[in-house]
Amino acid sequence: MEIETIKTKMQQISNEYTPIIETLFKDAEDQRELIERLQEEIKNNPVIVTIQNGGQQFKKPNPSISEYNKTYKTYQQTIKQITDIYKKAKAQNEVDFDDGFDDF
Repeated sequence: MEIETIKTKMQQISNEYTPIIETLFKDAEDQRELIERLQEEIKNNPVIVTIQNGGQQFKKPNPSISEYNKTYKTYQQTIKQITDIYKKAKAQNEVDFDDGFDDF
């Protein structure tokens, strides 16, 4: 299910979940924007970069790759939290669930 669909469905949930959901969606949006910027940076820059420290040079992976991996992992955890709350609300019949299958 698409995140926008879940977001729409989550608006039907009782006020008990509203502050948590708003925060999680804001976090997910911010994380997604950062992921997109990091993807561009990784695509446009070398995977291995040369770092100069005093008179020495070192080659190491582009720091953006590590940051991308961390951010993507956090994004996945945030999405999991959103879907867990959604499933809980669905189980409590607080959300009118329509997966679109009947319309198919």
